[in-house]
Amino acid sequence: MVNNKVRCIVYGQQHVGKTSFILSYLNLPIQHQNISCKESFVKTEILNDQIVCLSIEKISKEEDLTNEEILKTDICILSFSVNDPISFAYIIHGKSIICKYKPEMPLIILATKSDLRNSMLKDHPCIDMSRVHLFASEIGAYAYFETSIFLNDESSLTFRQAIKIVKLVNDYNNTIKLQMVSPIQKMFSTFKNIWNKTNNMFREQIQENNHDKDDNEEEEENTIITAKHKAQNSTVEEKHDDKIKLLSTLSATNLEYIDINDTVNNLTEKETFV
Repeated sequence: MVNNKVRCIVYGQQHVGKTSFILSYLNLPIQHQNISCKESFVKTEILNDQIVCLSIEKISKEEDLTNEEILKTDICILSFSVNDPISFAYIIHGKSIICKYKPEMPLIILATKSDLRNSMLKDHPCIDMSRVHLFASEIGAYAYFETSIFLNDESSLTFRQAIKIVKLVNDYNNTIKLQMVSPIQKMFSTFKNIWNKTNNMFREQIQENNHDKDDNEEEEENTIITAKHKAQNSTVEEKHDDKIKLLSTLSATNLEYIDINDTVNNLTEKETFV
């Protein structure tokens, strides 16, 4: 299984039912409390044999919808109450903030308290559904849902659909990136591959030449050393032969040892006599 992470913002005015909708999805007790501060929730889903960690950020205040929050988010659910036109105008303005920092952000429109559409009370006029559909079409929303905690609506459907939309958008963007590779980039990539292969071949050739050169130098050095040894051996043999010849000559003439001092004395005596 592949482990993925998806970050989702649920944005809308306070009191529209965002927290109840999220708690219903998490199978947690619904607390009818109006909390204006930002809250975070996490749930793990399994879709198409893929484990998905869904991080949900509930934001009510416009000042919390910051550049940093938007840029690190994968998808945003704009939530309003079907009986509150002000909450509908609130998400219209929120959409403009999102587009300012991340125009390609996938959006889902969520209408809460849909049970009030069937109410006969005159003090609960509901926003016409055609108006909502027109807005969703204008902003390019990927989906539109109506839900109510009193009608046992499947809230998990909205979040599971959000995960599928994120995966669909990511797959599409990856395909577009592959198709946008220009012929010049392809040519440069081909040239780069050829250049790398040529450099590798040249490097291998240099290594082989250096290896052969080292072998030749070693062989020449061995040859010189061998020649020196031969020359030294030849000189030693010649000296030995000379000694042998000298000894042989002395033996053949029966020469005796001559005292140089006696010879000098004899020569002196002869000179005096003359």
